[in-house]
Amino acid sequence: MLKALALFEQALKGVQGDLVEARGEIGRVLAIVERQSRQFNELQRDYATRIAQLDSVRLRWSPRIERRLETLEREVPAKIEERLEEVEKVVPPVKFLMWVAAALGLSIIGLIWALLTGQAQVVFK
Repeated sequence: MLKALALFEQALKGVQGDLVEARGEIGRVLAIVERQSRQFNELQRDYATRIAQLDSVRLRWSPRIERRLETLEREVPAKIEERLEEVEKVVPPVKFLMWVAAALGLSIIGLIWALLTGQAQVVFK
């Protein structure tokens, strides 16, 4: 019986050692969880701060952007109309110059063709 009690005592000491080791592990895990919880809370505060900053910037710039867009909506079509009128003024002279250039080009081609076929000659004195 003494042997059995000695074995039981030895087993209890082993379990007690395991419990002490388990408590140490649990303490380390709890410390890690606590540290990660603090980091998460810090990230959450930083996120909330950044969102507040973005909202502040949006609220500050939104009216300016809207005013600028309204101004552009009024001004851009008028400017496009003005430029279109300027282009329409330039188109007829450009068409005339294209006809003159085409006629000149055709006459040069005709001259080259006449020289090649022998119907015209260039005489130098």
